[in-house]
Amino acid sequence: MPTFVTGGSGYIGKQIVRRLANAGGRVHLLVRKTSGLKGLSHKNIHLFYGDLQDKNSIREAMKECQRVYHIGALVARWHPDSRQFDMTNVGGSRNVFETALELGIEKLVYTSSVMAIGPSGQATLDETHQRSKSFTSDYERTKYLAELEFHEMVARGLPGVIVSPSLVYGPSLNYPGSLTNRLIKQFIEGRLKAVPVTGAKKGNGVYIEDVVTGHFLAMDKGKVGEKYILGGENLTLDQFIALMSVEFKLKRKIRKIPLSILWGLGFIDEIKARLEGTQPEYPRSFAKIYGHSWAYSSEKAKRELGYQSRTLREGLKITHAWLTGQPLPPPPPSDLLGPQYIPIQLK
Repeated sequence: MPTFVTGGSGYIGKQIVRRLANAGGRVHLLVRKTSGLKGLSHKNIHLFYGDLQDKNSIREAMKECQRVYHIGALVARWHPDSRQFDMTNVGGSRNVFETALELGIEKLVYTSSVMAIGPSGQATLDETHQRSKSFTSDYERTKYLAELEFHEMVARGLPGVIVSPSLVYGPSLNYPGSLTNRLIKQFIEGRLKAVPVTGAKKGNGVYIEDVVTGHFLAMDKGKVGEKYILGGENLTLDQFIALMSVEFKLKRKIRKIPLSILWGLGFIDEIKARLEGTQPEYPRSFAKIYGHSWAYSSEKAKRELGYQSRTLREGLKITHAWLTGQPLPPPPPSDLLGPQYIPIQLK
């Protein structure tokens, strides 16, 4: 039976859809008229036009499907109307969960985010952490609220599992695909002139192929109602930049900007974006995010799913080759050949 997927034209979702289709699985993909469909022309991929806010379109696409990957979300640095985050990430997720429950699907994997777990402070957080109700962005807030919707549906019988990726980077048909990829690209090209002063605050970076395989493992082995962090290494921004310098053999002079200045620049940037109808380059939420640590453990996913993640050193080598137009190196020894794994064809 087919698999229903939302968000399949996005950075992570497109990789999942292509691997499912290349492995011989039939995919029912919910897309909008404005979705980027590059790389999705495949005999096993069937497009259904609709929207997460349109429950009827979800039902039509999900009919006859056995499994569901709900990856779709409003992933944005900023939006002039914050209600859009609520309507898509909370209301849209509720529509998917309710429809899956009504149609009696076999299993659902919901793609959340470590941001829903919350900042880590000086600790390294796992899935058991009970977060505060203070949020750095509308995206973080609505991903947390969507998880509450998920657990309510599980209590009503939805056979669902949550996966929570951290900062995802690596090759994709969607270029550059993620904010982390953009930072790496700016460093390579010498356009990363300044970064915030973050001190010992940490982030967690994970290679995209490992996240995709983690989704498949969660579908095959994840326990209903459970959450699994799909992360990689924890390190500071300074450590990340130093690692890029060593691996790429590049020396860059990068200034440090106080978070207060970044916040002020974000305020001005948001006003400009409202007037011009554009996206701010660095909204105020960036200053809030950089003001916290986001360190996490994936031990539960490793223990219960068999999840693995390659080192940043390995992942950055591949990402550098991709961003500079070089042939991609072969998969490193730590690569996990997950269920029905077929290497992604990037061209």
